[in-house]
Amino acid sequence: MEIYNDINGDLANLFRCVKFYFGELQGELYFMLSSRELFHGFAS
Repeated sequence: MEIYNDINGDLANLFRCVKFYFGELQGELYFMLSSRELFHGFAS
């Protein structure tokens, strides 16, 4: 049993998404740009 007790509901929701939708989340994060240099490299 896991209990998340946090005043930040978004944080608890993140844990829930990671637990139940890890594959989908991983696929979305694969395409996430992590720096301005990467963004400008893909944009040009």
